[in-house]
Amino acid sequence: MANQTQRRREYRTHAFVKRAKQAKEERSSFAKVLIGMIIVFIGVILSIFVMADNENFLEKHFGEDSFITKLFQKLTMSNDNKEHADFALPFGLRRQNILFLGVDASGNPRDLWTGTRTDTIILVNIDPRTKSVNALSIPRDSKVYLPGDNGVNKINAAHAIGGIEMTKRTIEDTLGVHIDRYIMVHDSAVKEIVDAMDGLDVYVEKPISTVAQEARDLADLADSKGLVLMVGHLLLYHPAVNRLKMLVEEGALGDIVYAQSDRLNINYFKNDRSVMWDLAPHDVSMISYVLGKNPERVLSAIGCSSDGNDIMDITHIGIKMEGGAIAHITDSWITPKKHVQLLVRGTKKTAILDDTVAEHKLTIYDNFKAGSSENVQLDYLEIEPLKLECQHFISCCETGKKARSDGENGFIVVSILEEAEKIMLGDRAKNLDSVDFALSRTKK
Repeated sequence: MANQTQRRREYRTHAFVKRAKQAKEERSSFAKVLIGMIIVFIGVILSIFVMADNENFLEKHFGEDSFITKLFQKLTMSNDNKEHADFALPFGLRRQNILFLGVDASGNPRDLWTGTRTDTIILVNIDPRTKSVNALSIPRDSKVYLPGDNGVNKINAAHAIGGIEMTKRTIEDTLGVHIDRYIMVHDSAVKEIVDAMDGLDVYVEKPISTVAQEARDLADLADSKGLVLMVGHLLLYHPAVNRLKMLVEEGALGDIVYAQSDRLNINYFKNDRSVMWDLAPHDVSMISYVLGKNPERVLSAIGCSSDGNDIMDITHIGIKMEGGAIAHITDSWITPKKHVQLLVRGTKKTAILDDTVAEHKLTIYDNFKAGSSENVQLDYLEIEPLKLECQHFISCCETGKKARSDGENGFIVVSILEEAEKIMLGDRAKNLDSVDFALSRTKK
């Protein structure tokens, strides 16, 4: 009896396993058939897409009035009507990343490229298949790691240190992209391009020049052509600076008698004609803007070179402003602790703008009450001044209005600094004209 029961169990188990195998085989066969049908269907659809532009093919196989013929004719017509640029590129249909670089003056007419900074950095992606172009402008002051144990530095210094190869590698490592090609131009090439196009609206870094006559010529040229020439006097777009200007215009400080701007920091490269040409354009343009008065003349100018040459790394300039106010400007490359402060003294109150603190940048003090101070709240949110500056330039291009920091403003600033340099160095100023500044600008 037990043996019979055992045999029945084995028979049922064997039957169950057999049925399970048959069901699995049937499901597998169905899946194969289904996959095959899908592949065939996709092949038919792809073939139709490939031949969609051939109306004879569609009409012959599906009929002139068939749903398939009308559908694909409509799809083809919609695709043809899309407006795209005609991409006839030398590298064919392959997607490309192209790096555009604009370098500053090398000071060496025999070599326009070596040792120059890339103050303009634009990465352009061109995809001929989608007929699209995308551009990324990389701020020149972006702090990045430079390859080859060069540490952290501004991205525009990569070219000055290691040429185009270090520049390409820095951007590739930072952004995680591959650069296929690059295009590099210098200031003379840009001028030729602008002339060839009969003029362009231009936004140029400060100072517009280190020669007053050059600045004058550029400003006049822009005016004669009705073009926008905007100089990068960044602080004219600073929210706290504009709030201080409002206080001056409202008479909250009384009559302005004195302004003092200190811009002290450390600069290990000392890579400019002097600290004055590097930093003082900010100070002169800012004081003139806040007071609403142009500088009249330089009262005094002295400088010090810690390296014992004529490239000054700390300078002091005294300026008489329209209306009689006196301005004093101190700039330094050799101050380990950063100090950036503007003081404006009126007959009633004194304002101090400290740009090294995160909040309460603008404080007002009563001239006749000891210990009195008032933090001035900004009337609008803190926005990056560079963003506001760029937005202003775009607005000027769209409307044709003059920029706040236009060519005339640039000329006034350069005139004052050129006069200060002559007072500071005397005949020795001419010696700087022949110096091969590896990283920056020179006089012509």
